[in-house]
Formats: sequence, C-alpha cells, structure tokens
Amino acid sequence: MPLIIEEDGASYDVSVPEQLQAFDDYVETLDAEGRRRMREKVLCVVDESFRERGYFCGLPLKTQNDDGPDFVGYHIEGNHSSRKKEAEEASDKPRLINRWKTRDKNGDRGYVSIYEKDGKRTHCVTYRDTDMRSRFLRLISTYAARQKSNPASAEKKAQEKLCTLISPNKWDDYVLSDMFIEIGKSGVMYLLRKGYPTVAFRSEGGKVNMLAALCMHPLGYYQDTFAGAMVPTDELITHLLFIRADEHDLWKRANHHNPEDPMSGI
Repeated sequence: MPLIIEEDGASYDVSVPEQLQAFDDYVETLDAEGRRRMREKVLCVVDESFRERGYFCGLPLKTQNDDGPDFVGYHIEGNHSSRKKEAEEASDKPRLINRWKTRDKNGDRGYVSIYEKDGKRTHCVTYRDTDMRSRFLRLISTYAARQKSNPASAEKKAQEKLCTLISPNKWDDYVLSDMFIEIGKSGVMYLLRKGYPTVAFRSEGGKVNMLAALCMHPLGYYQDTFAGAMVPTDELITHLLFIRADEHDLWKRANHHNPEDPMSGI
C-alpha cells in the first residue's frame, strides 16, 4: 500500500524501497528536532493508512530490542537506538539518567526519574493510575486492538502448532483455562497464559513465591494494552520456546512486572 510523505516540495512513497532510501537520506540531513518532526509525520501517515483499512489502533510499537524486523515500528518511538542518538544531540532537553519504581505511603506505585541538564540534576516522581477503572479500560483496549489487528485464522493456526509442542494434559489445560505450567531447567515454574504476561514462580515446601510477570512481545505491541502484533498463542509459543532453549535470554529480553502491578495482568 502506498505511504506518501510530502516534505519541502518533494514526495516520497516510503513503501517503495528506492524512495524509502531517498527519504532516509533526506532525514539524515536534518538535525535532532527535524528528525523528531519527521518521525511524528511518518507515524501520522502510517496510522491514517492503517485506519483506512480497518486497523483503527494504528501500527504497533516496535519492541525495545533492535534485532526484530524493521518493517514493524519503522521510525517509531520504540526504536531506542535512534531515540538515544537524538537525545544526545538535543542538548536543549534534559537527559534521562536513571529511573526506578517506587511506592508512596498509600501503596500507590510510580517511578522516580533522574534528569540532567547543563550539569545540573533534578528528579521527578510520577504515579501510575491503578484503580479499577484504568484496569478495565486496559482490558477493553486490549479487546479492541486484537479485534481489529489479530486475524482469528492466524490464532487457530497458532493453536494447532501449540498442540504439537505440549503434552495432551497441558493442551487440555490450555483449552479449558487458556494457560498451562512449564517447568524450566532452572527449576523455576512458568504459568504461560494466553494473551497475558507469563508468571514465573517457585513452589517449595507448600509455599508459592511469585518472582515476576514476564512481558515480551516478539515483534511489537499496542500501547496501554496486553495486545501484541502477533496473535496471542504465537506470542505464548515464543515464551515456551525461550523457556525450553534459553531461560536466561527470556529474562534478559522480557519486562519484569511485579505481580501487584496492573501490567502483570494478575
């Protein structure tokens, strides 16, 4: 599908490789602010094109690792390598030094962020809305994103594939509850759930110790939802294969959500 970007009297169809290269060459001549403006312009054109074809949620954001296909999230904010380069050049903006999770006296979760500008450092604290309304809106947004972007036929094929990868008992669990347990070589137990982060936990002496909810979308995701660019069972298969092949790499790639965090899906 044609994706036309008009700039400085020139017109580029970025769906055509030759014109995409020409557009890239033009973008490289811009400063950090110019590239940021171009990125927003491209996003608007791509999102509008997707909406015209019934994908009202727009283009999914690219995941934070750079080894995924470039066609997902091209020029998207999630491409952290380009964002890092722009941040270093945009000296007029504070630079993010560090960020960690916190909790206030009422138990509300948030983030402490440290910024630096002109040799001076400042901090700010932001809190995430965790009430039931926001949780419900996340579920509704997930429902809407999948309805418009994930083909049911692809989900059926993914389930057929999963059936060949797990035991009959685990498949029955998945059919009945949309989840099953896989034990890693490390002894960590993983509750793989259709459409939600995988819960890692240990069970010793009759006690269950939840470690984290591991969220990893192989290609991309829709912001403020549990929906990914791939259908739910395909994403679950990815988690399963990582558990069997390289648990360490799964933990390295995934976001770790506290089980109490709404983003854990618990």
